[in-house]
Amino acid sequence: MVSHSNGLDDCILLADLSDYTLSLNKNGHVVQRFSMDILTKYNITDHVFAFNKQQRESLEIMLYTYKNVPPTQAQRLKQTIEKDFLTSANRLI
Repeated sequence: MVSHSNGLDDCILLADLSDYTLSLNKNGHVVQRFSMDILTKYNITDHVFAFNKQQRESLEIMLYTYKNVPPTQAQRLKQTIEKDFLTSANRLI
């Protein structure tokens, strides 16, 4: 994991999923930061998600797997992550 700062908060990078990154902020929330292309094309801001401990552990396992499988499997995992975790039900912002 890599720490980075955007000037507002320090985050731990969990994964880079090409269109966006997922990071863990100091409050334990998962932050979805979109790529510059997506940001400018769709004018989308960061999304912040809250998960309980079990959900976050499951997400971290899926992200670890995502980084260590062939691209076709990674794409399916990315879709599952988006469907199961990055939903409006879990979104704070």
